[in-house]
Amino acid sequence: MKGQIKKGEETLMYQGSFISCNQVVMHFPDESTEVWDLIHHKGAAGMIAETPEGKILMISQYRPGEDRVVLEIPAGGINFGEDPKDAAIREMREETGALCRDVSHLISVMTCPAYNDEKVVIYKGRVTSFVEQSLDPKEFISVKEYELEELVSLIMSGEIREGITIAAIFAYREARKKDEKR
Repeated sequence: MKGQIKKGEETLMYQGSFISCNQVVMHFPDESTEVWDLIHHKGAAGMIAETPEGKILMISQYRPGEDRVVLEIPAGGINFGEDPKDAAIREMREETGALCRDVSHLISVMTCPAYNDEKVVIYKGRVTSFVEQSLDPKEFISVKEYELEELVSLIMSGEIREGITIAAIFAYREARKKDEKR
């Protein structure tokens, strides 16, 4: 096939608090065009944090997309001008009360590039201490510690289905294996 697929003019259809929905004219190599929907997202950051006992901090909260309480890594939106690493550290502190050190990049994930541009940057860190949670007014989050292999079992059984969390857990498991070989 000659040429490339190219994005053309975008028309804003909806502007929300952290996403916008646009219609985009797509230009194809056969010279045809089609209108596609595209969701723009400001980006997010999250963290896998290991306690001194070697457990992983996880949060549970209601998610309307699944209409149930979901077990996931602490994560949230990146504020305008905020460094993703700082956002991950902030979200960890706000959602779990955990303060972390040795924070380093683990993996970056595009949640669903077929129709959105959300990029989630995931870090790993070590918990040093805890302060009080600082939840948003309508956040109802519980925190629990898990063994890494317990989380893998929850993924494989279908209990954990959230893609960012799955990517983070498997990336973390691989990083830990590499660290153990050193």
